[in-house]
Amino acid sequence: DDPEVRGRARTRVRDAIATALCRPRDPRQLVADVADMRRRIAENTPRPSPWDLRNRRGGLIDLEFTVQYLMLREAARRPDVLRRETDAALDALGAAGILPPQGVRELTDGLALLRHLRALLALLFDGTPDVQALAGPAGATLARCAGAVDFPRLDADMVAACACVRAWYQRLIARPARRVSQSFDQRTGETAR
Repeated sequence: DDPEVRGRARTRVRDAIATALCRPRDPRQLVADVADMRRRIAENTPRPSPWDLRNRRGGLIDLEFTVQYLMLREAARRPDVLRRETDAALDALGAAGILPPQGVRELTDGLALLRHLRALLALLFDGTPDVQALAGPAGATLARCAGAVDFPRLDADMVAACACVRAWYQRLIARPARRVSQSFDQRTGETAR
């Protein structure tokens, strides 16, 4: 339990992680791998509840994958963008000019709302509530706790935030990964001929 030994070990581990994160990557392979990993996660929860704020389309997983993808893609050139916390990473990606101001704003706002709602859902419900459970007094309570005018407004805000997150995921990961896949399919088809 020598503090000096623990400190040196901690430094070695931190340096090894930084080296792994900052190594240059093939951007086409990276985007394809990230999209494939996200697809496999989605297959485990094929039809999440709209209030499963982690797994739903445009939820926290899409947001976190987008941010982590950008950090991995850029870390070799810009190690300063690497952050542990998603909100800090968004700020760093914006400051580095990697993510435009609109993206930083929309993803930061989405992150804040989804985290806030997820915390409230954990306090108010046992697990993810189904839509029917939120149709009456429980939805009104959730809306009041979230500071919304009413549940329909809260639901609309959540849906809009998830749509923004999903749009950024599509723009930065899903569409580029499809182009990589199509390019690979075309090359494979030409090789087979």
